[in-house]
This record gives sequence, structure tokens and C-alpha cells, in this order.
Amino acid sequence: MATALTSIVEAIESAAPAPREQVRWPQYRALLIGILGIGAIDSAWLAFSDLHIAFWPAMLRAGIPAVLLLGAAFYGLSGRSDRICATLLAVGTLLLFTLFGVILSYLAVRTGMPFVDDSLAAADRALGLDWVAYRQVFVSHRWLTCVTALLYDSSVIQILLVSLILGFSGRFADLAEFTAVLICAGVAAVSTGALLPALGAYQHFGVPDNGVAFFVPTIIAAHSGALHVLDLSAAQGLVVFPSFHTAISVAVMIGCWRVRYLRSLALVINAVLIAGVPVWGSHYFVDLFGGTFLVGAAVAAWRRCFGAPDQR
Repeated sequence: MATALTSIVEAIESAAPAPREQVRWPQYRALLIGILGIGAIDSAWLAFSDLHIAFWPAMLRAGIPAVLLLGAAFYGLSGRSDRICATLLAVGTLLLFTLFGVILSYLAVRTGMPFVDDSLAAADRALGLDWVAYRQVFVSHRWLTCVTALLYDSSVIQILLVSLILGFSGRFADLAEFTAVLICAGVAAVSTGALLPALGAYQHFGVPDNGVAFFVPTIIAAHSGALHVLDLSAAQGLVVFPSFHTAISVAVMIGCWRVRYLRSLALVINAVLIAGVPVWGSHYFVDLFGGTFLVGAAVAAWRRCFGAPDQR
């Protein structure tokens, strides 16, 4: 395994050389402290809730980031490879956040705030945007449907690939920022989604979704408190506004911006992906604006605290 990782490092390093940087331990330490704080909030909330976490799926979800973070510590402290260390650190941190962030999302939506689909649809209309007509364009063009559907399912893969490329090419400042932006945008999305819950455009407009809006029954069950056992192996996204798929795509574009051979590819792929988000994510158009804003705010806040990557 170590030999394979070293080979990958050498291949990417030769293809995408970058100035030598140090692993951003202080930034990751701050992120991990914040994530553990979310975990503490989850634990306290669960103690007073009738929502229970299925044990073995939770252990698996916790075990994977634990192994990755231990691997990062090994490669970093032993001096074997800063690049493998930084990559494992970033991916492990993101997976740990995903664990606690999902639990927080299910807990927060149980506060039962009123659904805001009418307001989101009204905001679209005020902007002159017609979701039903937009979806019809996709229905009328099969190639567009196929391309955007494929790209919509690529978000998680893109996160992993960007983390690998930034880490193995030694762009540690960019990688730390990419990791932090996803986490900060995720926290903001979960919080906003709980305060402004929605069921999505298919549900609101009464359009058959053909399985696209599969998450609606889960949102209703979690929102009403009818869901009592959370199986993390089958957890679903509960946030409609803002669109976290859009946030991921914008974060990927920013993360790849200083990688010359990836910049244009990331822009094109994610511009097309975002175009399909209203259809494949059952999102209103204002959800996309919300997701974009979250990432912009997260980048601005991170750079205010730690500087832009090219200034470090």
C-alpha cells in the first residue's frame, strides 16, 4: 500500500510540480477541534432526543476517518511523506465532518420549522425563472439529460480527486483551504436547511420525479420526528436550500484554479453540473445562488484568517 501511494505521489509530482510547502497542521487542528465540537453537540442533543444511531454503521463511518488520520500522523511524524500525510489528513478530516454533520442535519431538521417551498418558488418567479419550463428543456434533449445526470453523481468523486491532486502535488495551502471551505459551507448549509426546510421543486410543482426526489419521505419523517433510528449507511441529504451540490462544484472550481492543467476542465465540468442541479437535485434556482454564496463567504472568511494560497 505504501509503495503504491509513493508511486502515485511521484507520478503527480512530476506532472504537476509545485513549490515546497509545509503541511498546514495549525489549520487542520482548528478544523478538527471544530468538528469534535459538532460531535459534542450531537452527543448532547442525542441524549435528550428519541433519535437513535444504528451502532455498526456508525462505527464504520467513524473507523474510516480514524484510520486515515492515524495514517496522516504516521507519515507526518515519521517524515516519510508530507504529501501522503497532507492528503490523508484532508480526506480524513472531511470524512469525520461528514459523520458528525449528517447526524447534526437529522437532529436540526427535527426542530420542525415550517417548510418554505412557497417562498423559494416565489423567489424564483420574482427573478423571472421558470423551473417547470427549465426541466422541460432537459426532457426534450436526451443528451443533456444523460450528461448532467452523470456529472451530478460525480461530486463525491471530484472531492476525492481534487484532494488527491492537491495533496500529492504539494499544494498544501490550497488543499487546506479546499477542505475548510467544504466544511464551513457544510455547517452553514445544515444550519440554514434546518431553519428553512423544504421538500424540493418536484414536490412543490407536483411534477413526477421518477425517483429523483427519493429523499422527500426521509425529510418528512425526520422533520415530523417520526424517524427514530438513523442508519448512517443509508443517510440522505436533507437540505434543499441552499444547494450543497452547487457549493461543492464552486469549491472544486476554486480549489483547481491555481492548477493550470485542471482549471478549464474543472470550470466546464462543474458549470454543466450546476446547470443540472435544479433537475437532478429537485432544487429551486435560488438554492443554487445560496450554495454559491456559502462558498464565497467561506473562502473570504478563511483567507481573512489565513491568507490566500499564493500569499502563504
